[in-house]
Amino acid sequence: MIVTLLAVAVLAVVGVWAFGSSGQPVEAAAVTIGEIREFVDEQGTTALPRTYVVTMPFEGRLEPISLSAGDRVRRGEPVAQIVPKDLAEEVELAQTAVERLSAQIAENNEVAVELTQKKQAEYFVDSMEDTVKAAEARKTATSEKLQLAETTLGRLRSLRPGGAATSDHVDRAEGGLVEAQVDYKQSDLIWKAMAANKAATALLPTMISQQIA
Repeated sequence: MIVTLLAVAVLAVVGVWAFGSSGQPVEAAAVTIGEIREFVDEQGTTALPRTYVVTMPFEGRLEPISLSAGDRVRRGEPVAQIVPKDLAEEVELAQTAVERLSAQIAENNEVAVELTQKKQAEYFVDSMEDTVKAAEARKTATSEKLQLAETTLGRLRSLRPGGAATSDHVDRAEGGLVEAQVDYKQSDLIWKAMAANKAATALLPTMISQQIA
C-alpha cells in the first residue's frame, strides 16, 4: 500500500513538472493606447510602367545635359543635343560624297567615245566578214587548182608509156601538184584564222554596249 502511494506521488510530480515546463516564456506588459511602429528591411526591385528609348540618328558628341534624374520633361523639349560642329562636319562630308557621285554619274552618262568605238567595231565586224568571204573564195580556188593539178598529172602519167607525153611534162605536172597542195594548205589556214577572228570581233559591239549600259 505504501509502495503504491509512493508510485502515485512520483507520477504526480513528474506530470506536474512536465506540464509546467512545456510553455514558452512571454513578455508581459500593461495594455496602453498608442501608435504601432514597425519596419521591414528587405531588398526589392521596382519597374517603370513604361520605358522610353532615346536613340540617335547618327554618331556624335553630346553637349552637357542640364537635366537631372526625376526632372519633368514636356513634349518637344530637347533632352540632349549634339555638338553643332560635329553635325556641320557630317553635313560637309555628305555634300562632298554627293558631289563626287554626281560627277561619276555625269561621267558615266557621257558615252560619246564609247558610241564611236561601237561604230568602229561594227565597221570592223563588217570588214572581217568580207575578209572571211575572200579567204573562203581563195580556198575554193586553190582547191579547184589542186584538183586540176592532180587530174593533169594523172593524165600525163597515163600518156607517158605511149610517148604522147614526155618525162619533162610529167615532171612539170608533179611540180605543179606540189605547188597546188601548198597553196591549198595556206589558203585553208588563212580561212580558218580569219573565221576565228570573225567570231572574236563579232562580240566587240556587244561588249561595248554592255560597257555603256
